[in-house]
Amino acid sequence: MLDCRDGRLRATVDGKEAFTATAGARIVTTLDGRLIKVVGIDPRPRRITVGTKVRTWTLTVGPNRGYRLDRPEAASIRTAPFDGSS
Repeated sequence: MLDCRDGRLRATVDGKEAFTATAGARIVTTLDGRLIKVVGIDPRPRRITVGTKVRTWTLTVGPNRGYRLDRPEAASIRTAPFDGSS
């Protein structure tokens, strides 16, 4: 379940907290709630904090840019262009 209040997301799986995050980014997880990546959805870069019980990341994500979070260190990624250009 995903709950958003006061600009913060809280995701739970089977009643247990999976992660919390700043609103304004797309968070991709496995079916059991493990983080895979965070991708910017705002036209401007935003500072996003994503946390689990084990780890917290504070990252700046641009439009359709983001970070892989399923590795020991966050790895920068780029997805499709935000405006549809190549």
